[in-house]
Amino acid sequence: MSEVSPESSRKITNAYHELISSQQTLILASISKDNLPHISYAPYVRDHDGTFYIYVSELAQHTANLLENQQASILFIRPESESSNLFARERIVFSCRVDKIQPNEVAFDVQLQAM
Repeated sequence: MSEVSPESSRKITNAYHELISSQQTLILASISKDNLPHISYAPYVRDHDGTFYIYVSELAQHTANLLENQQASILFIRPESESSNLFARERIVFSCRVDKIQPNEVAFDVQLQAM
């Protein structure tokens, strides 16, 4: 196994941040109460500490799933139109723990304003 040079590491980190910041929505995978996978998308903002915040409708299937099972995956992927190879599109996947923010919490107003 070869070491990644500091310069290569910086390039990868910069590409990672650029891909995330170039997107206004994320792809969201959740699990229903019947253990069925569900995929959808949601607008998001990212806090200075790296936390992702999404605002979801109570009518959406993913909202019920996230309230039932606080595990999710999110995906950022380079659009097809910007990729030279459809089999090697740049992508980043995060496994996440979901926490509901109540409307009376300070973070609720802060993140809603950011959206």
